[in-house]
Amino acid sequence: MSIPNNTKYDMQEINHQVNILLDLTNEEPTNKLLKSFKSIAKKIKIITDKYAN
Repeated sequence: MSIPNNTKYDMQEINHQVNILLDLTNEEPTNKLLKSFKSIAKKIKIITDKYAN
């Protein structure tokens, strides 16, 4: 059973966003950093909501 292209793309996007999050964990905590976390979390939530509902 192959993975549909849109699902594969979504998983690649989640992987990309998580890698950014991991890179950001090395930064000093600032408001800009928190906004970055929030933005990434929203992107991941939009994708995962498609599969959870």
